Amino acid sequence: MRGSGRAAGGPDPRRAAGAGRRRRGGPRCGVAGRGSPGQCRLQAGNGRGIRQACAGRDRLGRWGIVNRRAIGSAKVDGGAAYVADVRAPGALHVAFVHSPFPHARVTGVDTSDALAMPGVVDVLTHREIGEILLGRALRDYPVLAGDRVLCAGQRVAAVAAVDPATAVAAAAAVDVGYEPLPEITGLDEAMGADDPLHPRYAEYPGAVADRPCPNAQGIWATEEGEVDTAFAAADHVFDHTFTAARNHSAPLEPHACLVSVTEGRVDIWATHKEPFNLRRLVAEVGNVPVDTVRVHLSPVGGDFGSKGFPYAEIACYLLARRTGRPARHTMSYDEELTTTATRHPARVRLRTAVTGGVVRALHAETVIDGGAFGGVKAVPMVVIPTIHAPYGSYAVANRRESCVSYYSNNLPGGHVRAPGEFQALFASESQVDVIAHELGIDPVEFRHANAANARVRRIVAELRETVGKWRAESSGKRGIGVALTFRDTGPGLSTVRCVVASDGVRIELSVVDQGSGSYSLFERLAAETLGVPGEFIRIQAVDVGADPALQDSGTGASRVTAVAGTAVVESCRAALAELGGAPGEGGGYWPSRRLVELGIPAVVAEGTAAAGWPAPPDADVRSHAGIAVEVGVDEETGRIDVRRALLVADTGRVFNDVAHRGQLEGGFVYGLSQTLLEELVVEDGAVVTATLGDYRIASAADVPPLEVRVLEPAADDDAVKSVGELVNIGVAPAVANAVFDAVGVRLHGLPLTAERVLSALKAGARR
Repeated sequence: MRGSGRAAGGPDPRRAAGAGRRRRGGPRCGVAGRGSPGQCRLQAGNGRGIRQACAGRDRLGRWGIVNRRAIGSAKVDGGAAYVADVRAPGALHVAFVHSPFPHARVTGVDTSDALAMPGVVDVLTHREIGEILLGRALRDYPVLAGDRVLCAGQRVAAVAAVDPATAVAAAAAVDVGYEPLPEITGLDEAMGADDPLHPRYAEYPGAVADRPCPNAQGIWATEEGEVDTAFAAADHVFDHTFTAARNHSAPLEPHACLVSVTEGRVDIWATHKEPFNLRRLVAEVGNVPVDTVRVHLSPVGGDFGSKGFPYAEIACYLLARRTGRPARHTMSYDEELTTTATRHPARVRLRTAVTGGVVRALHAETVIDGGAFGGVKAVPMVVIPTIHAPYGSYAVANRRESCVSYYSNNLPGGHVRAPGEFQALFASESQVDVIAHELGIDPVEFRHANAANARVRRIVAELRETVGKWRAESSGKRGIGVALTFRDTGPGLSTVRCVVASDGVRIELSVVDQGSGSYSLFERLAAETLGVPGEFIRIQAVDVGADPALQDSGTGASRVTAVAGTAVVESCRAALAELGGAPGEGGGYWPSRRLVELGIPAVVAEGTAAAGWPAPPDADVRSHAGIAVEVGVDEETGRIDVRRALLVADTGRVFNDVAHRGQLEGGFVYGLSQTLLEELVVEDGAVVTATLGDYRIASAADVPPLEVRVLEPAADDDAVKSVGELVNIGVAPAVANAVFDAVGVRLHGLPLTAERVLSALKAGARR
């Protein structure tokens, strides 16, 4: 388990940019006629209230507005109220019936035995709710299966009972008839399937036109420059294929939700990083006005890309509506590993043209196993972001790239930390070393000669210095490998509010706290922008739906700091302008004096920021990094021992040293774990590594000494940059390159297990 870590109009999409709106007057505490923005005391069907378990009140006693300071201390002492901690008297507990078959016709569902059990209140099947299709871009994922199941682990029925044990027992009593059908469980099978798994694909909302074959989920293809001309004139053309296996995000907190439906009101608590989208979806499914739906913000115990899809929320909503009682579900960890989306297994083919030691053109073809449903993916093309990822740190003007996803009878492919870049950079940074070796050029020098710009060359220079020292010190079967990485800011929009009063500043926002320290960052940004001591800043997370002015695209794609953080700055700048600017001297909490001079109780201002993706080529607003590792390889067992590592990062201005370093170090450990250990193994279409005893993730004992070197940004570089998904994508190629340097075998597939190393050693895989 791990703890944390499309331009929508508006400003220049090249960077997170903001525009503030300001307004004088007293602090706004709610929407007219609807009470305080955080009110979350509500009447359940049994007449008793639901209330949040822990410090859900702010210092004035209001419910549902989460004070950042309270959350910080509560996380340390164990008192933070996560979704599973929300107390809901009279709530029903929901358990699901999952298909044991990867592909089967459902011949019948008998719920009579389950309904007859004491304590069982309701059972939902496709018969009761009909076809409700879900999806972030493509809607092809049914809430409950109809006449076919398309993967093992697909939800077939939902049982609501008075306690978890009864719900689980009743789910086991539901009798489902299955007629197994031929399954597609391999990528080659999926690409060559004659009969598509989704014959009604064209009817789905979000369906992609011009797919390469009927069994494809989606496609993204681009071309830039004179690709064919560059290949025709090349001195050398290198052609290599790399693969990456299925793995899981494995967050510390499993998916959980609680839904209450009362007259004219729907209240939701969920481990969902896109609460605005969840709110709209529930309103649509229930055919109710969206302003009657409220999503209460609770801290999320780790996301890593996994918590953007409503696996259980809609079923719980429907059960709550039918029964008149709150309904809740918290996944077990085996459910987490065997029924939720995984990283896409991928095959990446790179054809690269090189002339005079310079990369002139790239033709990258990525194919991915999208699993049974494409709805978990957020990209409108229904693929993952591999475009512009291979050779992203290099000056390659001529590029032809494609990514195609295919349906299979495996678990759906979804988003895991850097969902496409992880596979793409393993391929391209491995191939960079292969090319350098074939041309007789030092891999570090080859990178320096092909670097995209001065920022990347500066990182390579740092790597060069350290690698030189390590080479002088190394002895025996040790090898050194390097890799370059980068990260764009994902698309999104955020609007926040700054309230400056006589006793302090309140930053109101509806941004999910997924555990990365973003609220602490917001506090620092506000204090610095306004020129006031940090103890006068309070961050309040306002429930989604409590205040329509507050907006956010969700916590993901490395956009929180760059987008929501910029919105915080813009709101504070707008408030500062309304106050007449900060005084040149005087210090302390100066706004209290200024408000008296202006004769007003408070200043209220809003700020909006947006970002597009990818950034145009004439503006480098990316974060860049370089990784070097030294490994030892046991040639008798194949075991890789990472002895030490260096991380060089250029992430722009650092606002919170502790959180920033935590993201860098956490990213390295995450990447190391998925490089060496993690693989979600599937046999006969079902996941067999179903527990954390079988699906191993890295522990402290697996982590080598790591030096983190953060470069100072240029004097004119004040852009807020992303860091959360910068490092994990570079660890795999660095380790693979180090293995080649140590024992001369080239590994083309992830993870880099001892078995793969030993097999390569025996086969003499030298390229």
